Amino acid sequence: MNIEKKILNKIKRQGAITTKDIVTDTGLTRQGVHKYIKKLINKGIIKKLGKTKGVKYILSGKDETDLILKAERNYVLKGLNEDKVFSKLNIQYNLQNQLKEEVFNILSYSFTEILNNAIDHSRSKKGQIKVKIDNYNSFFSVNDWGIGIFKNIKEKFRLKDEYEALQELIKGKTTTAELQHSGEGLFFTSKAADKLIIKSHNIEVVFDNEKKDLFTKEVKYKKGTQVDFQIKKNSRKKLENIFEKYSGKEYNYEFAKTSVTVNLFVDDKSFYASRSEAKRLLYNLTKFKEIILNFKGVKGIGQGFADEIFRVFKEKHPDKKIKAINTNKAVKTMIKHVS
Repeated sequence: MNIEKKILNKIKRQGAITTKDIVTDTGLTRQGVHKYIKKLINKGIIKKLGKTKGVKYILSGKDETDLILKAERNYVLKGLNEDKVFSKLNIQYNLQNQLKEEVFNILSYSFTEILNNAIDHSRSKKGQIKVKIDNYNSFFSVNDWGIGIFKNIKEKFRLKDEYEALQELIKGKTTTAELQHSGEGLFFTSKAADKLIIKSHNIEVVFDNEKKDLFTKEVKYKKGTQVDFQIKKNSRKKLENIFEKYSGKEYNYEFAKTSVTVNLFVDDKSFYASRSEAKRLLYNLTKFKEIILNFKGVKGIGQGFADEIFRVFKEKHPDKKIKAINTNKAVKTMIKHVS
């Protein structure tokens, strides 16, 4: 076995390695591996970065700012176990030692939730997983070639089109397999990420938590579904805080709070007038105890639309709390009028 060649090939594939990586691959002791690493350092082929537990080795021509860990795998989805996939990636690429505990926990939760969705819902034979970590960001992507997330929801709930399916997805608790899923995983993942992008068929939706906004647009047709997740390595987010916000003690630890963006459609509609539009917006929201309606980008609402939400719905469901945010003067006035 040419150990030096093995070390170099692994660095070229991953961008950086640890001693443990080579020990795992070769079965040598740490002392045995260090002997070969020292030779490569003395020859000027590789160099050492970091100290003690954080030590990594990269090619000498690389700068620390170029440090990248890259992994790409294709999987047969049937019978695949998402937590075993992540565990293997963690061991192989030493993810837990490269990331803060809170970021690692978020990455682990989000990765397994997204991959599980592909396994259980996509109807795709195969899936592709990518993981990339540099000095600033942690990123993964799960890609399948199945039915497509929005089409699946559209067919399940007999909706008009895939944009209505997108609205249902964003509310949370929307699932096409009630026995196996609560529909919460993607919702919480969209809150945990710095940026989460979902592409399927002609729709792309971006949850941008750094800008505290959500964007949708038409894109070139994408078969199946692709989900891209990104979070900064120095992020201060904690998974337990995200859970607490939407399903904490106040709600008896149930997923009871949701936030809905009113103006989601790609035609940039900015005025909502009819009761039917309000009913469409309120569909499935009786599952929640607190509903936040985000009116950002909405220029105005009609009396019928406002009345259906802020009088009729409230009278039918007095136990539900509705809060309107990012309302302009026109929207506020109409809400006050019907209330």
